[in-house]
Amino acid sequence: MIRGSNESGKSTFAHFIKAMLYGVNRNKAGNAFSDFERFKPWQDCDFSGKMDYILDDTKYSVFREFNRNNAKIYDESGNEITAMFNKDKSRGSEIGFEQLGVDEETFESTVFVSQKNVTLDSTDRNNTIQKITNIIQSGDESISYDKAKAKLDKILHDEVGTERTRNKPINIVTSEIETVEKTKESLINNKFKKEELSDRQKAITESLNELAKSYARVKKVFEVKDRYAGLVLEREKEYEISIKVLEKEKEDKTNKRKQAKNRAVAISTLLLAITSLALIAAGLYMYSYIPSVLILIAYFLIANAFKGEINVTSVQDIVVVKENLKRKEKRELELLQKEGISEHLIARSLGDVKKVMQEMEEQKKELLLEEHKIKIENESISEHIDRLNDVEEQLYELYEKEEDIRQLEFEIKLAMEKLDEAYEEIKADIVPQIQEKIKKNISLMTNGKYTDTIYNDRQGIMLENTVGEIVSVDKLSGGTIDQMYLGFRFALAEKIGNAPIILDEPFAFFDDERLENVLNTLIEKSKTTQIFILTCSDREQRILNKLGAKYKEVCL
Repeated sequence: MIRGSNESGKSTFAHFIKAMLYGVNRNKAGNAFSDFERFKPWQDCDFSGKMDYILDDTKYSVFREFNRNNAKIYDESGNEITAMFNKDKSRGSEIGFEQLGVDEETFESTVFVSQKNVTLDSTDRNNTIQKITNIIQSGDESISYDKAKAKLDKILHDEVGTERTRNKPINIVTSEIETVEKTKESLINNKFKKEELSDRQKAITESLNELAKSYARVKKVFEVKDRYAGLVLEREKEYEISIKVLEKEKEDKTNKRKQAKNRAVAISTLLLAITSLALIAAGLYMYSYIPSVLILIAYFLIANAFKGEINVTSVQDIVVVKENLKRKEKRELELLQKEGISEHLIARSLGDVKKVMQEMEEQKKELLLEEHKIKIENESISEHIDRLNDVEEQLYELYEKEEDIRQLEFEIKLAMEKLDEAYEEIKADIVPQIQEKIKKNISLMTNGKYTDTIYNDRQGIMLENTVGEIVSVDKLSGGTIDQMYLGFRFALAEKIGNAPIILDEPFAFFDDERLENVLNTLIEKSKTTQIFILTCSDREQRILNKLGAKYKEVCL
């Protein structure tokens, strides 16, 4: 049992075993991705694997390099025995078919069981029984049938080919048709694409012209706003310089007035002091106070003389200057508005207008770049469009060739169909054996609730319960249908013999009772067959422990 959470690699492990046996399928078969695309590493690195296994008490080692479809097989002594195995050009050595006796499709239809393919319809069952019956042919079949069938198979293989063959007539012609059809489709698409490119070129030219007109309008607004913004800055700087000059002039005049005042005071004081000394020297003491009084009067007069306001040259008020510039700017912008420039654009700030211009410049670069790309693409397309007539003629010849091959295929298959009708009697001896095994498995897995299975072409698969009532499969519960299908799978797996059973999450929707019944069946089968159970839950482990089963657990 291999247990791990979702996305831990359980399904990858299951597909790894299949890929080692059959190679990695590169055919998408209607899916979004082929197995090769799905499992190839994301990084450009090695894509290979190695597997050791034992078959009929003999140990083998297989190494596959999936990128080059190359495989090497070794025996237990390390001798390379690759040459003993048939090689398919697309898959490499056919190990699974050679050693298990079944092809990949049969392997997937029997022992390789996943949750997504627990479904069954009459076509799948008939095809699978037909394949298993043919693979396990015994000596009871007629020798003449074998030779005729082998010869027809060889003719079909060599002169027609199948979906699995490579480089056969039908493969070659269908591949050529597919290639030429793609070329034709590409050329037709190129023709339409050229018209589309022309429309795109026209749209870009119109966009560039319109952008140029819009840019010119925005640029006019920008130039006006930028010019007046510059004038305002210039006037503000001139105003600041004028203010500093006037302040300096006032300071100089103030200093000069102060110096003159001080000189007048000093001279007056000196003269009056000399006068006072002269009076004292003359003995006129009673008049000596007169100079002091005169000094005070002189101080008062001098102070009044230098008291007036200092006059300097005046400058124009900056606010008035800016208002004048604003009015002029407004008048110019109004003229632009009359020319058709939007009021919304005119009302935006200088920074916003500049940003709009930058955005338009970036838009222009993008349009020019796209225009250049269209030109290059257009030149490339024009070189191939003229080939369309030649391609259509080539395609007509290929379809005629395919029709001839298909007619031969029809004739060969008709002969094979007649041989198959003769073989029905042989097949009738094989199918009942499988039917008995299905009956046994269904009884075990449904805990005896259903005891027999019945199949016919009209009603498909039906079950018989313990009271003898026959129930159509479409009336059963989903869980019972799943059990029935697994019983069918296990019965077919027994006919294969050596192939291991790989169960990738097929029990997700089983309740514990159904799961226990299935595991009981698997415990019995594990005595002769290797079984891989891949699960993300611990239910299987818990029930196996309850049943006392022996198993190995690997946790991812």
